[in-house]
Amino acid sequence: MIKSLKQLIEAIIARTSNFLTDEIELEIIEKICVSKTDKHIKLKQFTALINVNNNLNLSVVLSFDKAIIEKIFVTFVEEELDADPEMLEENIENMVAEFINIVIGNAIADLKNKKTAILFSPPMIIPKATRISYHQKVTFITCDFQTDHGAMSIFCITPQVK
Repeated sequence: MIKSLKQLIEAIIARTSNFLTDEIELEIIEKICVSKTDKHIKLKQFTALINVNNNLNLSVVLSFDKAIIEKIFVTFVEEELDADPEMLEENIENMVAEFINIVIGNAIADLKNKKTAILFSPPMIIPKATRISYHQKVTFITCDFQTDHGAMSIFCITPQVK
């Protein structure tokens, strides 16, 4: 069983960082993580969301600049991006979904024991959105990564504790 929400969020951030540096061979120039209680999050060009169920009540949003997700695609799939704009968009969106699945799945696997199933939703792609707004009080743990191929952000969203 995952002992705490903090532990899972730390695992998600660590898995993302490791994936970017070890698998994609990106240089992380800067990583800034903060906790906020805003009502809005500003998104980058390509975004996916996954909800982690059980007793955790966590939504995870990964949002990418186009350059970084293109680099991830080319490295991960080991082929060049299709020049057709429609196929390019579809390939990038599929890579965003695959990336969040890998990160969340591995972070959960790192922390749980075999007795408790931690369920998470299929990734939801959020095309062409510029922000997500919440009408209830939530806490955002935000981690922004600046790499040599652009930026990405992780938003871990939980209900605000009263």
